[in-house]
Amino acid sequence: KYVQNSITVVDSFNLQSHKTKHLVQHLRRLLGHRCHSALLVHEGNLDINDNCRWAGAHIPAIRRENVEGVSVYNLLKYHHVIIT
Repeated sequence: KYVQNSITVVDSFNLQSHKTKHLVQHLRRLLGHRCHSALLVHEGNLDINDNCRWAGAHIPAIRRENVEGVSVYNLLKYHHVIIT
């Protein structure tokens, strides 16, 4: 993933709205239009808020995981990894 430039590190992933379209717009700004799937790796409740949880629940190509539950399979399955 590092060689493919598929890892992005952000400070936090707190959204202002729970709408799915706002999350998609935020991800397109961050990753570009060519990204087909993403894995959001976060630690605790400070890095990600409920709005991001609700917006990401309706997108099958995005998976949210806590840092303790990350599996190697999911790291390889998703095209882009975003770490907060």
